[in-house]
Amino acid sequence: MDAPRDTIVLDRANFEILVQRARVANDYQLGDNRTPGNVGPLMCLPMDEYEDLILARRHYKNLIRRLMQEGMTEENIAVLSQDHPRDPQANKTMYDAPDVRKQNAPTASYNRREDHAFSADNQAKPRFSPSGIQPRSREQWRQDPNGNGGLISLYFKGLAADFTYWDVTSAIRGGSLSHLKLVPSTEEAFVSFVKEEDAMSFYNYVRKNDFYVKQRKVHVTWARHQRYIAGDVAAQIRRGASRNLLIPDCEGKLTEREIRQDMAHIETLIIIKVIFSDGHCHIKTNSIFDAMVAKMCMQSRRKYKQWTVQWDQDECSEPFGESQESRPIKQQTGTSKERFAGRGQNRFASLRTDDDNNV
Repeated sequence: MDAPRDTIVLDRANFEILVQRARVANDYQLGDNRTPGNVGPLMCLPMDEYEDLILARRHYKNLIRRLMQEGMTEENIAVLSQDHPRDPQANKTMYDAPDVRKQNAPTASYNRREDHAFSADNQAKPRFSPSGIQPRSREQWRQDPNGNGGLISLYFKGLAADFTYWDVTSAIRGGSLSHLKLVPSTEEAFVSFVKEEDAMSFYNYVRKNDFYVKQRKVHVTWARHQRYIAGDVAAQIRRGASRNLLIPDCEGKLTEREIRQDMAHIETLIIIKVIFSDGHCHIKTNSIFDAMVAKMCMQSRRKYKQWTVQWDQDECSEPFGESQESRPIKQQTGTSKERFAGRGQNRFASLRTDDDNNV
């Protein structure tokens, strides 16, 4: 029997294809009410968006290939490719002064435009890049809303305005630091240790013995907001990462000025001090995360390919007492004869009853 003229005969395969296309078109029109996962195996995109995706994919592949040709490893590329944290507080300073000192101590929040690098002599240096590119390296951090993360961040108050990062790190002992922020305008600093037990030991030590920086007593309390280490940074720390770098056997081939200029494009990196010793270069920085970025940057440059950039020991991890030459010396009163006579006197003489002088 012939089919009516207003109908078309299709086989099942072609019919299913048409039904599937109709469903996809319907899902695309109702996209506001459906999640992308429910659309199906196909998705409709405007041609210009599709071309942009193809172009971005090509650019990404070219960028990865060029970076690997310059010596960057896949692990480093994976770290740099991660998304920034979506915490709404991520653009704010991670530290605040303790509540008990809030009335007297200014808040730790400050304009990032004041966040400039200080060299060992505390001279502010502008950041620049020979290429004109100013990339942002935002450290991943988190706050523990339940308060179960422990105490690792401390608040220093009473620093002199001319104190440098090196002055502060030279006085800290007892544990490696994960981050250090010095605010000369408010004479305060915020210090985070890698390990909670080191932070507790340092706090207990300065509570008993006081804390001095260049013979000036500094008040130390717990920071109101603790700065915790992100998971990927913690993994690098377990592999030996620190806030300091070591370039072996480079003395005479590199200068401090070159190193500072090569790393000046890393916005939050502060090179505290560069020391050449025994043919090696020791680079002291302000944080482990920024040191990780600097290390990857060096490894990607041809200038540094002849050396293996390594992690260096944190001088703050040395035992207590080795930095306390900055403690003020107590002045002794009286002449040497008087002090000697005082030591020779019998402290029980006042108990004698046969001496008229004791009446």
